[in-house]
Amino acid sequence: MGAAVHLGYRWVPVAGFGGSGAVDGRRSSGRRRSFSEVTTLLVPFVIVAVIAAGLLVLLVLARQRTTRLQGELADTAKRLEATQGELATVGEQRREAEERANDLAGRVDDLTSKVGDLNGKVGDLTGKVGDLTGKADRLTKRGAELDVRVAELTTSLGNTSDQLAAAEETLRKRTELADAQATQIDAISAARDELQLQLTAAEEQVVTLSARPGMVVGESSDDPAAETLWDLEVARSERSWRNSVAINPADDTSPFADSDDPVRTAVEIEASALREDVGALIAVDWKANPMESAARRVLVVRVAQEMLASASRVPGAARLVATDEEGGSVTLAFEAVDDGGATLNLISPPVSTDMIDVNRDNGLAVTVRADDAAASAVEGPASVDEPAATE
Repeated sequence: MGAAVHLGYRWVPVAGFGGSGAVDGRRSSGRRRSFSEVTTLLVPFVIVAVIAAGLLVLLVLARQRTTRLQGELADTAKRLEATQGELATVGEQRREAEERANDLAGRVDDLTSKVGDLNGKVGDLTGKVGDLTGKADRLTKRGAELDVRVAELTTSLGNTSDQLAAAEETLRKRTELADAQATQIDAISAARDELQLQLTAAEEQVVTLSARPGMVVGESSDDPAAETLWDLEVARSERSWRNSVAINPADDTSPFADSDDPVRTAVEIEASALREDVGALIAVDWKANPMESAARRVLVVRVAQEMLASASRVPGAARLVATDEEGGSVTLAFEAVDDGGATLNLISPPVSTDMIDVNRDNGLAVTVRADDAAASAVEGPASVDEPAATE
């Protein structure tokens, strides 16, 4: 069985693919020549086939690579878009960073200025620290001196213990003395009660004598009754002084002992007692001369006591002024200290006698008349009344 190969324009028989042996034999030389030709013709086809196969493989590889490159290109595009977005973000961040940098630059300038100020303050503080260091040195020195002083005081404190013991002994003795003074005060109180009874009787006599001016006028400084009344008045004033004014009633000397005007002293004691007992703001300005008559002394002191008692109930500060008048009379009047010396309106003493003249034209002024003035006052009304009786 033979075969043939189509070589483009004719079929060429191929050895070994059929036909009879006779034909093959007849054409053996032709076969050998045809085989060489076929081999010569097939070599280019094989080469072309190999090249085509290689090109086909290259094409497949190229397509795969193109597909891969397209995917990588798509990925690159996506990354490029992402990168662009990041670049936009970076640009925004850059602008923000620039703004922050500008702000920071301004702040740096401010901080630089503040640092300059702080440097100036540091310089000032350095100077102050130097001053404080000097003060600290002085205080240290002072502390050392105080330590020495403390040591001295500690030594002195030990010595003071003995003095304290002596002071306690002195206090004990003074306590005993105070107890003795209290006993003495009790005795004085008992004497006061007795003198109060005598004074009550004496006051009754004063009222009686005041109602009878003729008898008072006739009394002299040597009259035993007038002297007794004055002694009782002095005793009462001393009792008021010891109870209300004196700091140490048992030991202090009586103010009458060295007084050159006992009437003034008695009136001043009465004012001081009112200041201490009821808080009355009362002062005494005594300008009158001393008096010799005991009866006149009693009368002036008793009138002043009544006026002081009346003024003690009036608010504000007041001053009792005593002055001599023409004819030997004595006038007692009050002035308000806070109102420029204005006269106060007070209740007049409840006494009706020609020895006392009460004037209320400008406040209250009481004049205690002298003996001659009192006698004239007694005789004057009598001579006026006699014609009226005759009629």
